[in-house]
Amino acid sequence: MNRYFKVTEIFGEEFIAATGEDLDGWAQLVVPVDNGIYVAVNEETESEIEIDISDFDELRSPEVSS
Repeated sequence: MNRYFKVTEIFGEEFIAATGEDLDGWAQLVVPVDNGIYVAVNEETESEIEIDISDFDELRSPEVSS
């Protein structure tokens, strides 16, 4: 099955408001929430982001899965 995703950069304040989390020394933080997957990354230590496909499965409604 093909799956498609949209990734867009947001401000840190928006990340914190949506997730209640902050990077706080982590190299990368992935937080699934009701409307999507949020990722924070320290670009000084990381050059890529990594998100498990299974994180998206938790967000999919039964209508989308069928």
